[in-house]
Amino acid sequence: NPNYHSRLRILEVHTKNKPLDKKVQLKDIAVKTHGFSGAQLANIANEAALKAIKDKSKKINAENFEFAIEKIAAGLEVKNSTVSEKEKRIVAFHEAGHAV
Repeated sequence: NPNYHSRLRILEVHTKNKPLDKKVQLKDIAVKTHGFSGAQLANIANEAALKAIKDKSKKINAENFEFAIEKIAAGLEVKNSTVSEKEKRIVAFHEAGHAV
């Protein structure tokens, strides 16, 4: 996953042509998105833009980014818990095999 400077650059690239509110600090977003991939950062920029449109706002504000970060992070948790459940199932079958 990209480091802080790479995350900041990715966010800059994906928000370059988007109307950001003056209060939006990409540096803060880069800090908050530690562990996110480049694709996830691009998704955050897009989700924030979509949220602004949905809210009928002319600019993307910090709250739109918070919403987007939470949405992408929630998707990661669901994905990780699904993998975890799959692993539990594999281990259960493996252990059941020992009993036979």
